[in-house]
Amino acid sequence: NNGVCSDPGTGNGTYASLAACQATCVVVTSSWDCNLTTGVCFDPGTGNGQYPTLAACQSACVAVLNHELEFTSTTQDYVEMTNASVVIANKTAFSISCWVNPQSNTNHGGVMGFRNNSDADFYLMQMQNTNTIEARFRNSSGTNYDILANNILDFGQWQHLVFTYDGSYIRLYKNGVIVDSTAANGTITQTNQSFKLGSLDWGTTGFYLNGRLDEVRLWDVAL
Repeated sequence: NNGVCSDPGTGNGTYASLAACQATCVVVTSSWDCNLTTGVCFDPGTGNGQYPTLAACQSACVAVLNHELEFTSTTQDYVEMTNASVVIANKTAFSISCWVNPQSNTNHGGVMGFRNNSDADFYLMQMQNTNTIEARFRNSSGTNYDILANNILDFGQWQHLVFTYDGSYIRLYKNGVIVDSTAANGTITQTNQSFKLGSLDWGTTGFYLNGRLDEVRLWDVAL
């Protein structure tokens, strides 16, 4: 107890002798660990906490929260990365992927991708009043190749979507399982097309997503 051995008077002590007790009995000093879920410091009671003082723990302890992006067609918010098409320009293989938690939408909802409706399209879009996804590749010659995946989205649930092009086919996957594919060819030569999350443009009209996105990826290979 507090680094001092004592006889409990019951005959049931942990140690058979005073010498054995004194060899292992030490004072457990206070130390502190951070609960990364709550952001609250606590004493583990072992003397081996990461921080020597409560103040030191509190200055560094921050809860690790989810950092998904949330979009609504009402506020019309989106993320835009300008000139991102330079990553895939003149390549014969590229992919986009994301986790999406969609909601119903009375308008078309742009999930993610490139779109200029001319010569640089590679995107995923939720179709108006449905849970259907349009996946489109339009090459630098203006030829477009589409996959229309009917009733694929599960509203209010997280699901993983991947859209790929390998120089010969475009393919759409949901949760690691192929949904559909179609023959395609060509490249995108545009180097200054924006990559958007939560919105895609049709002329001067924006199609805004209702839902959340996480772990968005753009690849210059076919996954």
